[in-house]
Amino acid sequence: FDGSEAGLVLGVRFTGNNPVTDISRYHVRLHAHRLKFKKDSFTNGRPEAWTNKYLPAHGREKVAVFSHASKGFLRAKPWNHAPQRAVTIMFWARTTQRNPGTVFSYATRHGDNELLVYNTHKLALYVGQQARNLGFGISDGKWHHVAVTWQSSNGRWVSYLDGRRKSSGQGLRKGFKIRRGGSLVLGQEQDSHGGRFDKNQALKDGGLARLAVFERVLSARQIAQYMRRAFDGSEAGLVLGMRFTGSNPAVDFSPFHARFHAHQVKYKADRFRNGKPQ
Repeated sequence: FDGSEAGLVLGVRFTGNNPVTDISRYHVRLHAHRLKFKKDSFTNGRPEAWTNKYLPAHGREKVAVFSHASKGFLRAKPWNHAPQRAVTIMFWARTTQRNPGTVFSYATRHGDNELLVYNTHKLALYVGQQARNLGFGISDGKWHHVAVTWQSSNGRWVSYLDGRRKSSGQGLRKGFKIRRGGSLVLGQEQDSHGGRFDKNQALKDGGLARLAVFERVLSARQIAQYMRRAFDGSEAGLVLGMRFTGSNPAVDFSPFHARFHAHQVKYKADRFRNGKPQ
């Protein structure tokens, strides 16, 4: 803004030798106490220091690496902020495995497949123990972005691969309400609440990055946008935002900061270009 906007009564932009300046027509005088000012570049109106707040230098962050041993996982128990009547799950993943590897497994005491994204060779979505095949796999050794949405009101689900819609349907657990307080595991499939892993259903020989869960159905346009940028916790409806950075990589950047325990998972620095791990 430049001061010409109709109705603007305060417009503070930090510029020049005296950064605290109101450029509205009223020119309010502000006193600064113990503040520092730093130059920054803006891209599409957004300051880069904010965009890269959680990223290491040169646009790098880490990806979670799951080995052939098939024992690695990340677990949050309890997960008290599971979406209940509308869901979007998205993530970047890469694998060469041919067994039915699991990316996302949420189980409660009422059912082990409360919410599940299963079988990287031929992906399926489970809600309340019922499944729908998504019609594609991601076991070609390349990085792929996967997104899937579901809403309780009509049981409608939609899947996306690399930002493009792939399949959809109706009637998946219409009227169902996902229960909170269960166990969320990334990289293993739970056959009971919190455990009973099957090594043949583990995510292995691959990696996982930028996994997010929203408690609303995102549009195709929104999914394509989020695929190309790093989320920072300010996104509407975000209830889980996993990005692997820093000395303790397993961190949820959503407003709820779910605590994860990592078991036999390694982290590797990677460069992201246009939002995609290399």
